[in-house]
Amino acid sequence: MNVMPHQGNSRISLSSLSNIPVRKVRQAFVYLNARRFGLSVENAKACAIKWNKLLASCFTQSVVGELYNTSKVRTVGFPAERTGKELYATAHFSAYTIVSIALSKAYGRPVYVLVGQPPKDWEDTLILSLADAGVHGTIIRSDFSQLKRVKRAIAEDAIIISLIDVPWTRDNISNRNYQSFQFGSGEIIASYSIFKLANIVGLEPTFVLCEPSAEGFDVVHYGSLNQAECFEKLLAAVYRAPEHFERFCELQQYYIGGNEVAEIATFQLGDHRYIVDSIRKKYWKLGEGFSAYLNQALQQQLIPLSEITDALLSQVYKQTGQRYDEVVFF
Repeated sequence: MNVMPHQGNSRISLSSLSNIPVRKVRQAFVYLNARRFGLSVENAKACAIKWNKLLASCFTQSVVGELYNTSKVRTVGFPAERTGKELYATAHFSAYTIVSIALSKAYGRPVYVLVGQPPKDWEDTLILSLADAGVHGTIIRSDFSQLKRVKRAIAEDAIIISLIDVPWTRDNISNRNYQSFQFGSGEIIASYSIFKLANIVGLEPTFVLCEPSAEGFDVVHYGSLNQAECFEKLLAAVYRAPEHFERFCELQQYYIGGNEVAEIATFQLGDHRYIVDSIRKKYWKLGEGFSAYLNQALQQQLIPLSEITDALLSQVYKQTGQRYDEVVFF
């Protein structure tokens, strides 16, 4: 078997991510973002593989209610009584929706979830998932009525909670004044909106995180923290169990600096393999012949992986002008 396929089958074309199903590219992004965060090659590979397995449980809103019902969930550090002045903050870590469920169960109150502008079906799925666990949930969107609805929730003595680790309207983050916090080898960009809202209505930001345990999940009450302290607690949790950080799949959208990674990831979709460079945000589609050659070489293991890698890196440089040191195959 030749190291390179016939030149006529080797075409590489710039592609658009909009043409690629998100589920197909996530694992590649998790790997590349975990590398940029600072994980080693082997740890980042393991993170991406484990993350993909968690996708159907911890990270899927529609099953979290059932997951709570069938898992051992322990609350850690919860005060016997709440003051009623908490604005609970959490993050996209492990089965994060269980935080809302655990708080509601612990204090016997309904839950109001503060969100940005997610799709309506996402909101409906979340409410149904909370209901599966016996929790009454209500969505408060980030719009002109938000402040009024938050005050109403306070008057009802309800649980008010928000995620803090994804900038709201994150597609336009370059046009807004976000703050950044040390997060691994780089900095994560985050909005101050929730903390500003808490100050306006007289609530105390209180950080609670769902973390994996040997038997299920621990929902840990870290108490009243400022924004930087919240991210310090999240970072420590990510170091302990990086595969449980759901946002590794999109971290490239709101991450500054980090480990310099000259690597690409490749995955199969239909008759073609695609190449992803998450830092430069470029995506290439390999020609059908080259894709078939790579898959055959990988499956039959007739030549060393190092030679397959060299062949692909050489072809990418020849046709795109981009140099990379490593390829990870998914």
